[in-house]
Amino acid sequence: MEADRKPGVSVGLASLLLLLWLVFLAFAGIIGYGFISTTQHPLAEQPQAAADRPRED
Repeated sequence: MEADRKPGVSVGLASLLLLLWLVFLAFAGIIGYGFISTTQHPLAEQPQAAADRPRED
């Protein structure tokens, strides 16, 4: 009886973990894309601004 039940439980658990992993990747991708798009320009301009600014010392 347990041998017949374990494959179903493991398949259900695997599918549930796969679904949760896909949801996590979706949210991580959305958050990561938003974070990169909002911080890309200041980070890209910062070294150039530092190079253009005369040194204080």
